[in-house]
Amino acid sequence: MKYIKTHTLRFCLILMILVTQLSFVAAQTPFSVGVRGGVNTSNITEQRLYSGSLDLHNSTWKRGFFIGAVVDIPLSGKFSLSPGFFYDRRTSDFTSSYVHNELIGDEFISIPVYAEGTTTTNWFHVPMLVSFKFFPIKQFGINLDLGPYIAIGLSGKSEFKNITYQNTDPIVEIPHDDHNCFKGEDCMYFNTDWGFKAGGGLVFFSHIYIGAHYIFGLRNLAKNKQLVSKSHTREWQFTVGYNF
Repeated sequence: MKYIKTHTLRFCLILMILVTQLSFVAAQTPFSVGVRGGVNTSNITEQRLYSGSLDLHNSTWKRGFFIGAVVDIPLSGKFSLSPGFFYDRRTSDFTSSYVHNELIGDEFISIPVYAEGTTTTNWFHVPMLVSFKFFPIKQFGINLDLGPYIAIGLSGKSEFKNITYQNTDPIVEIPHDDHNCFKGEDCMYFNTDWGFKAGGGLVFFSHIYIGAHYIFGLRNLAKNKQLVSKSHTREWQFTVGYNF
């Protein structure tokens, strides 16, 4: 947890310096700069394997947060290019059940196992969106955004516990704590992600921004194919911000 907090504080400090410098430059050039932040709800869709067979795995959406900055570069007419730079924390819960075959004496015994836990990952998220803007009334604008993104995994943590059963009674409960999802021999995920981001927003009085976007990951993040065969990012972002 200390490692994750250090990353968050360091990124926020760098972001403040970057926004200050970009705001100074934007005042003298055609492009503009804005700050963005908000809450997200994310999930990692997974298809897991155990001992060569598919287990029953379910993951649920959970709330996180993000903070960053965007640059608005006019292209032509109502279109502009809007790259962004964000610290993005994604969190999801999961449950999984499978049958563990253990050799006891001269025969294999099938032992039901149930696992539950939470995965938290921290990303440097860079979308490159094309925005279509129009103003139906004065001091009120609408943005429609679509484009690709790339994300780099900074750190990650997966906490879970395995429970083995005999008949219907739990007999062994084993907690696990994997402090980094991206490093080590048993890590589950690649530390780069890409896909598409789409959504829109409202602009009030040329400065105040409210928006919502959906992130659809295309890359299969599964690195340890013995545990996970397919893994993709899904995320909703709900944003507030200010345009300088």
